[in-house]
Amino acid sequence: MGQSGKGNKGGKKGGGYVHKVTINPKARDSDDRRVNIIINMAIKRCQRKVDHITNNMKSYVPPHILQQQKKRKIDPLYDLKGAARPAAEHYKDPNMIADIGPIDVFELYKGRLWEHEEGKNLLKAMLQLSVEMHNSGLKSKDAIKTLNSMLELDKNDTIRARHHLLRVYLDMADAENARNLLDRYKDDKHCCFVYTRALIEHISLLLKEEGSSKDLRDEKLLEAYEVNPYGIFLLAYGNYFKEALDHVDTNCKTAVGSIGKYTYSLYFHCNFYHFNIEDAIAFFSLEMPLWEDTDEILDSIRELIETKNLQVPNVKVNDDNNNDNVDNNDDSVDANDNNNDGDHALEETNTKANDDNDNNDDNDDFNPEAEIDPTLSRYYHEVFNYVMNELEELDDEDKIKVDI
Repeated sequence: MGQSGKGNKGGKKGGGYVHKVTINPKARDSDDRRVNIIINMAIKRCQRKVDHITNNMKSYVPPHILQQQKKRKIDPLYDLKGAARPAAEHYKDPNMIADIGPIDVFELYKGRLWEHEEGKNLLKAMLQLSVEMHNSGLKSKDAIKTLNSMLELDKNDTIRARHHLLRVYLDMADAENARNLLDRYKDDKHCCFVYTRALIEHISLLLKEEGSSKDLRDEKLLEAYEVNPYGIFLLAYGNYFKEALDHVDTNCKTAVGSIGKYTYSLYFHCNFYHFNIEDAIAFFSLEMPLWEDTDEILDSIRELIETKNLQVPNVKVNDDNNNDNVDNNDDSVDANDNNNDGDHALEETNTKANDDNDNNDDNDDFNPEAEIDPTLSRYYHEVFNYVMNELEELDDEDKIKVDI
């Protein structure tokens, strides 16, 4: 007989049992698969919420009525039992109010779902679902379907689903549908629409499409500048603004929590007008990577600023900060007037940050009708002035060489 265990997987060696470990790579989840599982769980959670609200709205009874119906009790004299129960149809408690039948909210509020409280909840849930779908990188087409459904459910698009839909089209390089969406909402003057019109014309110019031209692209950029002059300077000198905003995002707080979270969620949280700095900052924070990846566009913007001598917005930072006070036609540049204050602006925001609490950091409720936090507005104005002050001291070549 040969020696026991030699050459065997589970043989003996030195009197003990030796187990040769075998690894089955298929039995272990890779990091990518774990991430995908987490993403899919988030999508399913959002989908369940949408389905639950949808089913509830198809046979909707107001919560307070439903509670009243559950709490009421019949008079014992009319609570017939046993053999007397058939007579209950003829002897009813006069104090008992008939149940209110359920309504179909989709039919009653067709095309204006935001006017109903439960409709608001559904649109918010659908928006969150579309964001999760698109961010997964695998379900952008499903995100498009969800966003288009939102536009049908609420014709006024109070929650601005069109902005997110445009972003999905751009990420998918679907210029045709992006153009159609921009044409569909010609009156939308938010930065993400007016500046994207110029971006699409630039891409058309790069592709040498028929009808494209440098003049047409520059015309769209100038139109965007007239609507919101902050945006063109944020794009032109994005690296400078990114550094300053990263500093504020990290160190400063508002009543709703960290500015970084708040900036990224401006489209969800706030009711802002197309001409103010909050709209430009939200646009810059979300869309700048796309502009950076587009050949020659940022150089073209800087060239346009120089050739057309575009004026920096005349921003005045008020203590109450209720207004932006922008004057594009003023030849004087407020950035120069505040040179003495610019160096201290961010220091003041840091002092303020230490006094604010961030109990609301997890606040992710979407409310496009909410007012913008005044502290946030002041931070943004100070950052804009601060950066423009610094740029005034640099040569033109240095402005474009910076690499944060």
